[in-house]
Amino acid sequence: MSRKVTIQESLERAEIGESGCWYLPGVYSPNYRTREIWEFVHKRKLGRWTVRHTCDHDRCINPKHLKRGTQKQNLQDCIKRGRFNKPRGEDHFRAELTEAKVIKIRKLYATKTAKELATQFDTSMKNIYSIVYRESWRHVK
Repeated sequence: MSRKVTIQESLERAEIGESGCWYLPGVYSPNYRTREIWEFVHKRKLGRWTVRHTCDHDRCINPKHLKRGTQKQNLQDCIKRGRFNKPRGEDHFRAELTEAKVIKIRKLYATKTAKELATQFDTSMKNIYSIVYRESWRHVK
């Protein structure tokens, strides 16, 4: 059974980036720790407050880059820094298809089954149904 890494150990293990941000090696999203780190460093509970990243790197755990604030302030930071609009369609890192293929899938669905389309476009039937019923790729006409 592995033991939980303490906050102090997390801070000691952190790798320092060029921008002064601290990152945990091998951890992609340590957001669950930022709250604990802020509380550990400031020796008080956040309560209803949230932790904001002044550096705009959500993986950063540098206590100097963590600031207490409200969720509204956090969203305002996000909008101000241009991070509010999430990538969609081909711009999304997990996109398997292009807009042209999505349009073609919707047209072909009238004559082909989801299984046939999934095979033809090398994707899942679930993905085909999500496209056809506009649960995904809604922005594509």
